[in-house]
Amino acid sequence: MGAVALGSPYSPGFDVLTVPGHKEDALAQETAARLSAAVGCHVCVVAGIHYDNITAEEIQQVQDMVRDVTEQCLAALRGGRAC
Repeated sequence: MGAVALGSPYSPGFDVLTVPGHKEDALAQETAARLSAAVGCHVCVVAGIHYDNITAEEIQQVQDMVRDVTEQCLAALRGGRAC
């Protein structure tokens, strides 16, 4: 695990815990914010992404994949299905 983010639709602030040396916090926070705003409840996102010697291009690919999965979850939740 690299980061845990707790998002709330009722508060603009977020609680984020990050393991030293990890950088998943921004992505976990973004995901928690999008999910909590969409579903109207508290959301906890746990992120642990690890690639040795990751390049900037690969980081972008990971971010894009996380955002795509988030969209899939939101679509499933709107349709009454679990993601």
